[in-house]
Amino acid sequence: MINRIMLDSGAYSAFSGMVKGLTVERYIEFLLQHKKELKSVTCIALDVIGDAEGSLKNFRKMQKAGLNVVPTYHAGEDTSFLEIYIKECDFVGIGGMAHLPQAVRIGMLDRLWEKFLCDKQGMPKVKVHGFGMTDWQLVRRYPWWSVDSTAALMNAASANVYIPVRHGGKWDYSQTPTQISTSLTSPTGWGGYSADVQAAVAQFCKDHGFPMGKLDAPKEGGMFHDYRVRFSINIYTIQKWTETLPKWPWAMKITRRRLLS
Repeated sequence: MINRIMLDSGAYSAFSGMVKGLTVERYIEFLLQHKKELKSVTCIALDVIGDAEGSLKNFRKMQKAGLNVVPTYHAGEDTSFLEIYIKECDFVGIGGMAHLPQAVRIGMLDRLWEKFLCDKQGMPKVKVHGFGMTDWQLVRRYPWWSVDSTAALMNAASANVYIPVRHGGKWDYSQTPTQISTSLTSPTGWGGYSADVQAAVAQFCKDHGFPMGKLDAPKEGGMFHDYRVRFSINIYTIQKWTETLPKWPWAMKITRRRLLS
């Protein structure tokens, strides 16, 4: 059952041109109009991608309107803005990382968490939400309060499912799941896997009640033919994996390889 709901401002959709006419005034009007219904919903302030000062101004306008919203700091911006948010809020968002190379993301996030978001003991000073952040390694590396991305849905639409590792006849959700392609047309799809891998996927579906469907019967649906089944598999695996994470708040410990001089 979903017991935590977050309302995003739509800033990225506006930035990418998918949404027109989004202004902080209209967003404020919407939130005030539905304030009763949104009482238990975490609402994100309308940030301005590429304009840290603009994001802060919008945040101030929303505060002035009596709204309790979560501000967003974008990686690469002047960290003085992040320090303002940490000082004034108990919940901040971190964005601007979704399309960066992995090594760059790790370097930026290590610095932000170590220098600003955590105390000397490695404990988070505030709750932190990671936008576009469901990379298995990075979710486990830092003490996020919450994260989001469209990866589970987009992978389902691309015929991919997340399958956990199996040890001794049991599913091990503490390890990074394996991404399996169920495509029946791609040369790197379902037909390219060994019989053992295919059997493991079949066993997972059987154990958890997910219909696989038949290879030659698309109208029957199932994992092979229905992205909704694949999406359900992905969400289930992600949920079980997150249950193996430490209970928040937990102390971050980053270990780096020592370079030879």
